[in-house]
Amino acid sequence: MQLKFFTSENRELLLKTLKLRHKGFIVEAQYDAFECDGMEFDQYDTPFTHYISCLVNNEVIGCTRLTRTDTPYMIKDVWSKQIPKKFLPTSKDVYEFTRLYVDSAVQLFTTRNKLVRILAAFTYVELAKMGGKEMYFVTFYQRFQKQHYHHPNNF
Repeated sequence: MQLKFFTSENRELLLKTLKLRHKGFIVEAQYDAFECDGMEFDQYDTPFTHYISCLVNNEVIGCTRLTRTDTPYMIKDVWSKQIPKKFLPTSKDVYEFTRLYVDSAVQLFTTRNKLVRILAAFTYVELAKMGGKEMYFVTFYQRFQKQHYHHPNNF
C-alpha cells in the first residue's frame, strides 16, 4: 500500500482519484454531483487543492481532498445553514477535509475502516507539513441519512 500526497499537476493520479470518487459518490451514494467521462469533480477541485490517495498495485482504493479555507470551500458553501458561522473559518492555515472515500471493493469493513483512519491520519500529517494548523470536515452517512460536523478538537 502506498499513500500519495499530490496536486492537480499529477494528472494521471488525479484522473484515477476522480474516477474512484465517481464510483463512491455518484454510483454508490447517488449524489447529484457533476460527472464527466466517469469522473466526479466540482468547483472545489482547483489547482490549489491537495489530494491524498491510497494505492494498491497502482490502483487508487481510497482518497480525500484538502482545500484551504481562505478560498471558496464546500463546507462553508453547502453547510453554512447547519454550522454556526464561528465554526466556518477563513484562513490560509485552516483546511477543509472532504471527499473521503474508500473503495467498496475493499471487502472487510474493518479493513475499510482502518483505511479511512490511515487516510485521515496521513492527511493530518501532510497538513502539518504545509503549515496548516486545523482541519475541518463533514461526514455524511447515507445509510442513516444523518449529517455530522466534526470540529478539529473532536477528531
